[in-house]
Amino acid sequence: MFEYKGTDIRIVNVSDSILLWTKDSKEETLIELLFVVNAIMSVAIQNGIPLRGSITKGDIEVVESEGFLSIVGKALVFAYEREKVQKWSGCIVSSNIITY
Repeated sequence: MFEYKGTDIRIVNVSDSILLWTKDSKEETLIELLFVVNAIMSVAIQNGIPLRGSITKGDIEVVESEGFLSIVGKALVFAYEREKVQKWSGCIVSSNIITY
């Protein structure tokens, strides 16, 4: 079982996708994000669920209103496009994260 009690990372599970995002791009927040992704990947593989993912940096718009949640943005599309071409279980860290 994965339990997360952090405050700077938002997590939403939609169908077979797990979306994570942060409110800022501070180094501490990135380290926390990497820790959470690592934990999710580890728990999943221990339970026989191979996951693949992509971590990228960019703007997204998150709108929550009256029980509805919308997440849109180029960063989301870029991460999805990078993830879907993987032929293995794991998570790609985009070059824009490394450069940043």
